[in-house]
Amino acid sequence: MKSYLILILASFLALTGCKPKQTTLSGQVFIVTQGAENVKLGDVEILLVEKSQATDFLQKKQSAIDLEMASKEQDLTNTEQEVAAASGNLDKAQTYFDWFMVNKPYKTNADRVKISSQWDILLKQYIYQTNYVTRLVQNTNYDENSMSTLTAAVNRREEIAGKLNSLNDELETIKSDAIATEKEKLEALKANLVKANSNLATAEKSLTNSPTTEDYFSDFSPAIAQKTISDSDGKFSFSYPPDKSFAIFARAQRAILNKTETYYWLIDAPTGSKAFQILLSNNNLVFVDPDGYFKLKPKEMPQESSAQ
Repeated sequence: MKSYLILILASFLALTGCKPKQTTLSGQVFIVTQGAENVKLGDVEILLVEKSQATDFLQKKQSAIDLEMASKEQDLTNTEQEVAAASGNLDKAQTYFDWFMVNKPYKTNADRVKISSQWDILLKQYIYQTNYVTRLVQNTNYDENSMSTLTAAVNRREEIAGKLNSLNDELETIKSDAIATEKEKLEALKANLVKANSNLATAEKSLTNSPTTEDYFSDFSPAIAQKTISDSDGKFSFSYPPDKSFAIFARAQRAILNKTETYYWLIDAPTGSKAFQILLSNNNLVFVDPDGYFKLKPKEMPQESSAQ
């Protein structure tokens, strides 16, 4: 008799269309700034998706993330070796340059040796010619012939002096060119070290800031169980079956001067036949990952410049 009554009651409930009680969820999206200001985020698309879709997607995505992280770690190792090599080369070059400036090996340059020899010969000629002019000045009676001889001697001395100056310029050019060549080599190695350090900084930054939210979610397109949009106060609500595992996924952006901040949330949706309230805020961003969706938590994306 009791079983019969239960069957009648069940049939009655079926006929009257009684449905299991739903999970009701209300929430709000906001960000707390560094100045402790609460910024409500309206017009944010908030998705209710089956949790298995999110976890399956992230599990597959993790393989690509692991490969990318391994590649970035190898890049870092390579650039560290690049810096070490560039630094070693520069130290050797600096040591040689210091030795070069002290020992002046350009003095053994074949052209310089030849010019130096010519300069020495001309210098002797110049000294001789200068002494000759001096004797003429002391002994001349300054008649027409003696003045002509003196003038010719002085002109010859000036001619030799001009050649000496010309040879001296050539010697200085060889010297300055040799020093400039070594300086160029040194500066090139300094530039290589600067470039290597820049590459190292880039590799370190890339590894430190990886994986990013975009690495994970750029191609995340799950089947949507429900979708809603937050209102001007950042508020939203859902009603869904109490016995299914859902996840809440949301993405929001906020312009700050000429920068744009991007926020992602992926958290478990509450289960059970009652009303719940959640807040999408700094405390449960994907960088925090309160429900453990990620093997490697996403890193906060650097702020991007807004279009001017």
